[in-house]
Amino acid sequence: MESDLTIREANLNDCHPICKFIELVDGDFFPLLSVRPGGIVDRVERSLAKSESNYLIVETGAPIPNTSNDDDGLILALLGYKIYWEGIHNAYISFIAVRPDHRNMGISSMLMRMIEDRMRLENIRHMYICTWSTNKPAVRFYEKFGYNVHHVIKDARGVGIDTVFYRKDLK
Repeated sequence: MESDLTIREANLNDCHPICKFIELVDGDFFPLLSVRPGGIVDRVERSLAKSESNYLIVETGAPIPNTSNDDDGLILALLGYKIYWEGIHNAYISFIAVRPDHRNMGISSMLMRMIEDRMRLENIRHMYICTWSTNKPAVRFYEKFGYNVHHVIKDARGVGIDTVFYRKDLK
């Protein structure tokens, strides 16, 4: 992992770079985030406008080589979250992704540890996250971090593709 990484909370000025990052990784989601109700921009604007939701941004101080001019070239990873989700002791991770050329470097693991530590400080007792049943890398990742299947919505994303909610009890 690179030594010049910074992690920070997003602010309203980050809307455009966050949207560009999500567009970059949109193909990793099923269904695509861009075709879900409201699309990417609305999703990001709503999250940034609420005090109980935000994003953790992992960025580098220098532009990433081979990025387009339309891409800010700084965001390496992003984790979206909401505290007090369905109760005062619950938090939900709504989004986690790493730029394709920076995967398998421990960045998502670092983000997971950081958000869990922050949520413990907020007196959050339960973390939730969801994925789809055929997303085997996400399933392995969540289970590696101690998340267990909480409930399943059968065929929610198409025939044979379930939405799987995971839960982890924080200590």
